[in-house]
Amino acid sequence: METNVKINFDVTSQEYRDVFVYDNSTITGQQVGIESYWRELDQGFYSLEIFFSTNTVTILLIAMCFIGNIFLKTVIHAKGQHQSKGSKVLLYIFNGLSCFFGISFFVMVVVLSVISPLFWLKILERDSGNVVFIVMAAIFISQICIQSIFSIVNTVKVIKVIREMGKTDTSRRALVKVTILQLILLMTAFIFLIAAICYSIYGNYLYLAYFILLNIGVIVFVSNEKGRGFASRGRSLKSILSGNISEKESQRLDNLFGVEYLEDIYDELRTGDVLLHSGKGTFSKAIQLGFSSTWSHLSIIIRNPPKELLELYKVQVDASSRFSTVFVAESETDTVDNKEGGGIQLVELRRWFMDYLERDPTDLCCLRRLNIPSMDNRPKDENIVDQFPTLVDYLKISIDKKYETSKSELLKCVIKRNTQSNDANVFCSEFVAECYLRMGLLPQNTITCNYGPRDFSQESNLVNTVLLKGANLTKEKRIRVREWDEKNDWNVQP
Repeated sequence: METNVKINFDVTSQEYRDVFVYDNSTITGQQVGIESYWRELDQGFYSLEIFFSTNTVTILLIAMCFIGNIFLKTVIHAKGQHQSKGSKVLLYIFNGLSCFFGISFFVMVVVLSVISPLFWLKILERDSGNVVFIVMAAIFISQICIQSIFSIVNTVKVIKVIREMGKTDTSRRALVKVTILQLILLMTAFIFLIAAICYSIYGNYLYLAYFILLNIGVIVFVSNEKGRGFASRGRSLKSILSGNISEKESQRLDNLFGVEYLEDIYDELRTGDVLLHSGKGTFSKAIQLGFSSTWSHLSIIIRNPPKELLELYKVQVDASSRFSTVFVAESETDTVDNKEGGGIQLVELRRWFMDYLERDPTDLCCLRRLNIPSMDNRPKDENIVDQFPTLVDYLKISIDKKYETSKSELLKCVIKRNTQSNDANVFCSEFVAECYLRMGLLPQNTITCNYGPRDFSQESNLVNTVLLKGANLTKEKRIRVREWDEKNDWNVQP
């Protein structure tokens, strides 16, 4: 069922800035109930992230200190009168460093507890905390590394004692059990070390635990909101995780979305229609799981682009073909001209679909048409230079933009935490949102880098709630090419 909520705000009001600028939406929790639940989940899981990430590692370090003491005392006791001073010195150093780490970790918890609310209340800009978070990440990594080194030293010493002093089966079995415990602890420390490295890669602070908890929250939230899982909204979770759409799954998707052939709807397509694509690669999976969505890619339809725009993008057009007036504009990792770093491309629509089908006939691509009541009966030969001049200008200056590959930017988009637009490098959905902005369909202060493919789909329908001019996107329809299906005897479910 389509949802199209119309809310009128004075764009100069504080209410508008608070609701739209922060949440990228002109609807409030009271007006759309799911929004309030999302906010509560978002803030709740953020608090849980701090609690679990700090307390779990604290418990780990305490356990390592405790076991380390037992090991060293076991070595000292086993050697008796022949004990070396080195073991005692190691014990003192180990205890001293453990105390230091315990205090520093306590300070970390306090600092996080103090500055996190300041970020939420926007008293501090999030970027201003990077130095603090980097220092914390460094302390975190160093703690795990040093504790792991001490654990390895302890393990070696205990194994040596087993070989030298374990005269009876009883003592040998006891020491072997302790060694196994230490090895398990080492494996746990190694896992946390990898997590710490991931923290620094994904944004210089504790993003990984937040991301995991947030995704759990998103999955639970979507389940509660929709009362149904991935499969009833699009591809099944199994299909997404495996990176494969079986023929049976493809036929199920035909029934779910319905199928329209490009040849039948070609003349009805207009500038501003969008294409949702469900990818199968690793980066696509990250987007799909991050947004809890079938969709990983988004493109926009451009009809009758001016000749100079086609020449700028080096598009070859066969004027004698009926499929020479509709094109796809998108930000893509692999462009048809093999642009280094990917970027913006303009491709003839039919060729674009044929390329997809040649790579994989089960690929899922759906169309949502753009309705603008104030522009009813848009002719198929409409001049977009006259209708949307700033859109054409934006497409011209976008020729040199690169595809956004930053993982931290992707995560910020997932959790809607970008505070300002930056389209130097653009995601696919960010590019489409920028196009809508230039078409006058989104407010001027829209933070376009907070939009993901899901926001343009029926799963979220966020875009339909904020479009201006009374515009809305229609239901999703799967698009295929009849010529390709007939040539390859492909079975499509009616």
